[in-house]
Amino acid sequence: MLDEIEKGNAEPYDVIIGNYLHSFTPYPETIQKSDGEKITIQKPGRYHKDRYIVFDEFPGEDAVQKIGGEIVQESITAYLQTEPDLPFKNYADLNERKDNPEVQSEISKWRSSQGKNGAEWSSRFNSRGNAVAEAPLLTELALSAKPLPVNRYGRAEVGRDTVGVMNGGNGSVWLLTRPPVTNARGVIALDGTPTLELWDLLLPGIEHHPVLPTDDERNEYVRDQLGLRFIRTSAYVKPYASGGEFDPDKPSNQIHGMNEATVRDVLAFKWMIGSHGSDAPPSLISTKAVNEAYERAGFLDEVDQYEHYNNLIGTNALGRSRFGIVSGCNYPGDEVVKMWAALCGVGVEAVTNDDGERLSGRNLSFGTAGEPFLHAVRENVVLQAAMRFGRQPDEGGNRGATVFVHTSALPEWVEYDDRLISPKLWVNSDGLTDVLRILREYGDETTEWTAREVHEVLETIHGEEDAICVETVRRNLNDLCEDGIATRQKRTGKGSGRGRPWRYTPENLSELIEFGPGYVVPPRETAI
Repeated sequence: MLDEIEKGNAEPYDVIIGNYLHSFTPYPETIQKSDGEKITIQKPGRYHKDRYIVFDEFPGEDAVQKIGGEIVQESITAYLQTEPDLPFKNYADLNERKDNPEVQSEISKWRSSQGKNGAEWSSRFNSRGNAVAEAPLLTELALSAKPLPVNRYGRAEVGRDTVGVMNGGNGSVWLLTRPPVTNARGVIALDGTPTLELWDLLLPGIEHHPVLPTDDERNEYVRDQLGLRFIRTSAYVKPYASGGEFDPDKPSNQIHGMNEATVRDVLAFKWMIGSHGSDAPPSLISTKAVNEAYERAGFLDEVDQYEHYNNLIGTNALGRSRFGIVSGCNYPGDEVVKMWAALCGVGVEAVTNDDGERLSGRNLSFGTAGEPFLHAVRENVVLQAAMRFGRQPDEGGNRGATVFVHTSALPEWVEYDDRLISPKLWVNSDGLTDVLRILREYGDETTEWTAREVHEVLETIHGEEDAICVETVRRNLNDLCEDGIATRQKRTGKGSGRGRPWRYTPENLSELIEFGPGYVVPPRETAI
């Protein structure tokens, strides 16, 4: 298509915009063999031949091909059964005898004819069950992979510009083929949250030239140039990739017919909307599964736009949103961290405590060597999501947004306001709904109450046998004081006596936000 378009041009296009996979598009090239014969071959790199390449952000998992353990075994077995140069019956036989001195000459012979054998396999693998076209590469990986320290994952350079790693447990494989950039005039990689180890894996030898080398300069750019203000509203990581705790079919996740995790988050969002004080609705980023849970609760009707983490690269759909919410992080799991590290030649495992239990949340660690890979798939992804808001200038040329980040997974260097909120749930047996009803309907925020006075009203409404006891009333009033919704004091002065009761005043009752079987308590102070 590009060739046809450019035929009508006096000169080739200077700029072509595409995605990462376009860098592998082939083009024909005629070469002359040693005997003088000319042949035409297909070489990758059609679109960037004689042009400069600009990679906008690290391509992430678009750069790798993932193959499950069963498919790996089936593909290698199918390939061995059609490859006479290798003396193995199947995958198990290869693993058992690959280091035997007696088979090394045959392995070497096979490697020397890889081009011919690979071409033949590519024309017949479709008839071999679930076998994949990469079977020759998988076979080479199984033969030559060296186990890494710590986790015993196998790693090897296989084929041309391809690195492979194999999980020593389930046998799954990741293959990363580096983009063919040798025919380009130059290569530039742009990344606001770079993980240098991964860029060096993808583009070996690329030089790092930070535009904003210090934390202060980065924060100044985010604040003053991008116009972004971050407000962190949770002290928890909230790994939402699987959406497991939002599963509506798990009875343990439910409270009064609603999903508990959804109720907590929607309560938090309603506080954010009130705190932001704008008539404009927020835009939302979370994981796809969790967005579906918010939709079931009806919250997506209250947002302007919403997106999920896996649909953010290259998009400016949220660029005009001045009020954003990022809910949870898209942590893909320990296996992804270990595989990226293995591709870079580093063996890592999640750190455990003295009882052998894996640390989790903010304590999750893969040791010093593994931290860059953990941050690459967790903290950096959250920051990239938060920076999607407010990119487009308004009519006055201003851009920026206030972004509420409902996860603690932000890079350490990022400045943010801390407004940690505490969504809580109740059940009718706790009596809090009854207490709140009395405080609202039989007084106002200046009315003083004793626990016994509230209890007497409840007995009038429900009867002595059905009303909650005075001790339950007192406990709920004390909880409201701890949350900053009410204050309490004892009578003082002459005749007050030692047994004077606490008197409660619901001074901040109007600030209490409710949704379903729960409420949220506004933060009592701001920290920067």
